[in-house]
Amino acid sequence: MKNLPPVSVDRTSPKRLFEQVYKGFRDAITSGFYDEGDVLPARDAIAGKLGVSETVVRKALGMLMAERLLVSRPKIGFRVVKPRKVKTFERVLIATAELSGAYAMSVKTAMIEKELVRAGYCPYSVCLDSDVRGRRIDCSDLKLALEMRPDFVVIQSCPMSSKTPIRLVERAGCPYLLIGSHSPDSRRKIADIHSDYLYDNGIRDFVDACRRGRIHNVCQVGFGRDSFIDAERQLSDMGIYVERIDVDLVPAFGNLEAIQRAAAVAMRRRLKSGALPDLFFFVDDYLTLGALPVLLESGVRIPEDAKVVTFANRGFGPVFTKSFARIEVDMRKAGVAFGKGLVAWLKTGDFREPPPSDIAATYIPGETFPEG
Repeated sequence: MKNLPPVSVDRTSPKRLFEQVYKGFRDAITSGFYDEGDVLPARDAIAGKLGVSETVVRKALGMLMAERLLVSRPKIGFRVVKPRKVKTFERVLIATAELSGAYAMSVKTAMIEKELVRAGYCPYSVCLDSDVRGRRIDCSDLKLALEMRPDFVVIQSCPMSSKTPIRLVERAGCPYLLIGSHSPDSRRKIADIHSDYLYDNGIRDFVDACRRGRIHNVCQVGFGRDSFIDAERQLSDMGIYVERIDVDLVPAFGNLEAIQRAAAVAMRRRLKSGALPDLFFFVDDYLTLGALPVLLESGVRIPEDAKVVTFANRGFGPVFTKSFARIEVDMRKAGVAFGKGLVAWLKTGDFREPPPSDIAATYIPGETFPEG
């Protein structure tokens, strides 16, 4: 184990502390202070010597791992890899939780893999089976995939309640990137790419349409408070009352027929409980597909008695006879945008956020909630 290089931090500098630590160690590696295979001191030792927190050191070393200048080995530490040894053909593992819907995430993952292949990488993917609340995560496929020793791991949509996937990846010594808003621990990652704004524009325009349409109460039908699509707060801020129906699909989340059956049961129960809301908002188009026959069989006229808005994936998903008002997202386009950002991360260590116009959802009026 080699001593620390002449690295120092300047708290008066506009550069953030982790950037200064990163540059100091990067210069030490490229200048020859460290040789191939040298092991760095422990993170707590580096932090104590430089007078910074271990979080700062962890982030700086994580950036060097992303550049493939360091590799982490269990029970050994951070080992130096010279730039001439950097691989040009890397195996990238994509681990995706089914929290946000298997059919949508599979399309996004396929587009990310396509961009990786174009850039010369070798991607492969596994699914982290989970229930809608993220309470149970099956990591057996992830364990097998990690035995193939990937060079880099991407974790998508990891639920807040489960740290197991990240612990497995860290134990295997793999650098990783989190994509998604459900980050279990903001300190234990290389980077966290928040995808909340994927839906923000569409939700905002939908709420504005409710205001213009003089909607006083909305029944939001979804998968609980972990849903990615949730307009409750913005509607409430507009003075619109929100009634929630949380469809519990444990343990059958991801089964499209189960989603439809659960929506039908929930809608029958709701129709028995009282007056209709001004508008039903379904956070998944298969929830709409299951609830719609129940509404029509009960004599509910749409949009005269109750208006309907649904979330929809552009280009795939159920087709309705009427043009539905919808918050629509193009998962193919979003997958391409995130794939290009991931390639940039692998090559430079800098994730380039895709322009909102490339991935943002849009609100589209329809016959079930016409404008005006």
